Amino acid sequence: MMANFFSSGQVCTNGTRVFVPAKCKAAFEQKILARVERIRAGDVFDPQTNFGPLVSFPASR
Repeated sequence: MMANFFSSGQVCTNGTRVFVPAKCKAAFEQKILARVERIRAGDVFDPQTNFGPLVSFPASR
């Protein structure tokens, strides 16, 4: 999953799919949700931030 979050989605090699066996789906969803809920995007100088920088909408034009 690190490949999906490492570059904040700003590179063309970023993962777009995760294949999980059906019997593991519920457990996987619970684990990934627990991890994603801990993401704190924000100022890279803020010690609470663990996911930075994100491109803004105006910069994407």
